[in-house]
Amino acid sequence: MSVVRAIAQRISAWIDAVAEALLAMQRWFGSSRLLRLIEQADGAFAVEGGGRAVAKLFPGRSLVMKDGRIADPTHSRKPASLRRSEVELLLRSERFIFRALELPRRAADFLDGVVRAQIDRLTPWNAADSAFGWGQPSEIANDRVEVTVAATAKARVAPLIEAVVAEGAEWVSVSALPQPGGKSAAPIRVYERRAHGTLEFRKLRRSREAPSRRG
Repeated sequence: MSVVRAIAQRISAWIDAVAEALLAMQRWFGSSRLLRLIEQADGAFAVEGGGRAVAKLFPGRSLVMKDGRIADPTHSRKPASLRRSEVELLLRSERFIFRALELPRRAADFLDGVVRAQIDRLTPWNAADSAFGWGQPSEIANDRVEVTVAATAKARVAPLIEAVVAEGAEWVSVSALPQPGGKSAAPIRVYERRAHGTLEFRKLRRSREAPSRRG
């Protein structure tokens, strides 16, 4: 790896760290609520979090997304508003491709660049057309690590993201639920977007545990 490339990757990581810190400050001082929308086998989404206000919007604690809109499963209510909400979309593993990637241990410090460079080899999509992320690296033999990469086409998740943003969400992320029998026990975040303002970035530079509020 050239010195220039190494410096560029460090600068990129620093920029992302600053962006995340600023977003965290905005969420900390704001009054937004955190919602998790967990995709079910029937295509509906279970709603977690949000307190009593959200319970009134979604009495059955579930919703459906259809034709780019959000609605109550009974279709007896008008589309619910997610205004001033932060939304975490946890999507079923069937929507994603999972690949195990073995790397030298020292490469764990540069996972973004490494995974991005190989995403078109690991999946049918290139980095520009995919939403991807990775789990926590685990050590294996011969001074190497193994990391699980989750990826999908942006086009497959874009309608869900736009439906959430259209209903007023201030921030949205997309994570892949764990693959049955897979090595990653926690959701893998593949996309994050600030709906308003100038801060927007699509790939996280490091894995996270199961989605939780960050402050």
